[in-house]
Amino acid sequence: MSSYLPHFNPDIEEQEIAAVSALRAALNTADAVLIACPEYAHGLPGAFKNALDWVVGSGELSGKPVLALNTSARSIHAPAQLTEVLRTMDARVLEDMLIEAPRQAGDVLDAPGVFQKLQDMWRGLLQTTDTPA
Repeated sequence: MSSYLPHFNPDIEEQEIAAVSALRAALNTADAVLIACPEYAHGLPGAFKNALDWVVGSGELSGKPVLALNTSARSIHAPAQLTEVLRTMDARVLEDMLIEAPRQAGDVLDAPGVFQKLQDMWRGLLQTTDTPA
């Protein structure tokens, strides 16, 4: 049995697929969701978009607070695309954020202001989960 999500197909959306069920269960039980997504070829990576497609109709992100984070220095298009997809799915997008980060992933937290921005975002996410909607 594969733990990979198959390519989304609305014809099999209602079938019991272990990887899809696990994704849906994890999202369903989460109080909030933090998404850190890179950009690939000026857009969302296909595998990540595929994961989102599996939960469009089942609604696990509907009304759920979601924080979309992007720390790629070269990311231009993906943050807006991700925000649009999440809003279409009725997620409560708290903040989409592009952090001007260095080219090396390991240096992200050392970039000026990044750590403080991440702390502020985390506090905001926690506040939304502590307060009943």
